Amino acid sequence: MALFVPELGASGSVVARLTHCIEGLNHKVFMDRFYNSPSLSQYLLDRKIHTCGTIMPNRKKFPKQLQRRKKDMQHGQHDYLCNQAGVSCTVWCDRSPIYFISTFHNPTAVSSVNRKERSGTVVPVSCPVVVKEYTAVMGGCDLNDQMTKLYRSRRHYRWPRRLLMKCILWCA
Repeated sequence: MALFVPELGASGSVVARLTHCIEGLNHKVFMDRFYNSPSLSQYLLDRKIHTCGTIMPNRKKFPKQLQRRKKDMQHGQHDYLCNQAGVSCTVWCDRSPIYFISTFHNPTAVSSVNRKERSGTVVPVSCPVVVKEYTAVMGGCDLNDQMTKLYRSRRHYRWPRRLLMKCILWCA
């Protein structure tokens, strides 16, 4: 396995290297938006690895039509685009637009999630199935990111102290 795949970039090459051992086994890989891209999803789909995750809309080869839709979307609305190879990009508006990319979800399938309104009442909001499954799978990773953001170590520490503080926070 090559250490670097030029068409995927640095973050995509990391994922390609880590998933090399499960090629051809039809596994599902869930990713955060930092690593995900349309090129990576297609690359892994060609190697029989299905992917799902959030994505930054400014990534190369991300459909511009979905980026433009974000201005006129209301709470609970969604839109999607698919290519012939089986990669689908979905935008769902919760408080703000959230972008997803998947190679194994049906973008037309709809579910619902509970959200609190400003008044405190809980109401069901429609969402694509990709949102519900991603939330169920990525809960631990997102919670870790949230906790380290809350207890961020001070910036004036030198990097070894910041690393030590981060490790202590992870263990707590």
